[in-house]
Amino acid sequence: AVDGYRIPREEYALRDPGAKNAIPALLNGLKKDGDEHVRSYCARALGLWVDSPEVYDALLLALSDASAAVRSSAGWELATGPRRSEAEPALKSLLSDPDAEVVDAVSRGLAQTAPQP
Repeated sequence: AVDGYRIPREEYALRDPGAKNAIPALLNGLKKDGDEHVRSYCARALGLWVDSPEVYDALLLALSDASAAVRSSAGWELATGPRRSEAEPALKSLLSDPDAEVVDAVSRGLAQTAPQP
């Protein structure tokens, strides 16, 4: 626990410098897993490396996923990441998404101060 908040073990693992080795598996999970929760978690985890062209492209594609949870996760990671300005046109199109969860995630992400590359 950190300051009374229990951090899942997976998040500790992703903070390890060697965690970049997980990128191929996370990309595969985001693109191909049949479980929307797995795809959503993969999008969130890939946000750590959104500056990578392959990760950035995969998250952009995930903005059109059938699952609102996946679109929300990908939208949040792009809106709060270092390549936000590049993704902004695609993100702004999600502000009219039929799912309120997606609109909320993207609008909250865009409302934050833009990260410095």
